[in-house]
Amino acid sequence: MSSNPYMINMQKMLYVAGILHTRGYENLHVIPSLSPSGLSWRCVFMTMDSEPVIVSNWIYQKCDINVALEIDVLELTNNFEREHYIFLKSCVGENKEYAEWYHRMLNSLEEEELPYAVSDYFSPCEYWQTSTGRRILTLPDEKRFLDIFLNVKNSEGRNEVKTDDRENSVPEAMPVNTFDYTSAINALNHANVWVEKLLVISIKPEQYIAMLKGYQLHNDMRYGLLYDQKNDYFYAYRSGSVVGKYKVELDEDRYYISECYANPDKIDFMVIYDCVMEACRQNGVGYDREYFAGYIQESYRENGIDD
Repeated sequence: MSSNPYMINMQKMLYVAGILHTRGYENLHVIPSLSPSGLSWRCVFMTMDSEPVIVSNWIYQKCDINVALEIDVLELTNNFEREHYIFLKSCVGENKEYAEWYHRMLNSLEEEELPYAVSDYFSPCEYWQTSTGRRILTLPDEKRFLDIFLNVKNSEGRNEVKTDDRENSVPEAMPVNTFDYTSAINALNHANVWVEKLLVISIKPEQYIAMLKGYQLHNDMRYGLLYDQKNDYFYAYRSGSVVGKYKVELDEDRYYISECYANPDKIDFMVIYDCVMEACRQNGVGYDREYFAGYIQESYRENGIDD
């Protein structure tokens, strides 16, 4: 059975926290979770007295997490400690009970096994679930940190903004979407009903990273982007339906879509342009709307679509 570099690399983030505990940062708590699609694993380092750090985003910016990392956990820890020394100041102190529990939790994990405390389909409780279906009992005090994590997550984009700032803001979050996109994607792939299309786009590395990070849906938007790290495909959905499948590849210093497939029952596969721009906007990455508009028009022509 072949190994999964994504799972192995993400698990290293858990070991980074374990090493940090041994260096005196025992007040550092870890909250692992799943993305709304269930296709990506996320991990937050947090404490009661500081802004949390999304370490799953941090490692995305450091390397290609879908290939085996050349640096080991110790070097990752040293890099994190050097870059996040202000955050780590708030983590200094004794918390033997948590550090010992965390050490036992790490020792219980199998290779490529990832835990999660919460997801769209798993509410917070007295244990973590894992990718292999196991349950890991947590400490009673963990609910405090989960509540803080969820409050921060749910409050994103709820602050009032000026009209001039609206282009760079994160809008009000939508209610949790309970549609099972993972099952819909699996069904489409199993039936092999995808229709090949041509899609023209060229994006910068930082824009590609924004796509990987994803974004928070809001009340004026019914489209979203999912990433399947195992098969390395992006999927776009709109109004409760999966509408497109995309392979993104690197060519010199730019990324482009080398494969594009449409759901034959839908005509919205070009919503990927909106998805990319929204990912850039919410992740603070610059983009040129007119630049993307030119690609949209070219894709219309390539696919014989009247705009």
